[in-house]
Amino acid sequence: MRCDENNYSFVFKQPETDEERTLCEEAMSCCPVEAIGNDG
Repeated sequence: MRCDENNYSFVFKQPETDEERTLCEEAMSCCPVEAIGNDG
């Protein structure tokens, strides 16, 4: 989801399967500018 007012994007559907979690972790570790994070 995109919040243009605050100029950021966020995921509103959390991963539910091991495969989805793995894909999210891969995207987070491969992001060249560390723009993807995990707030817990």
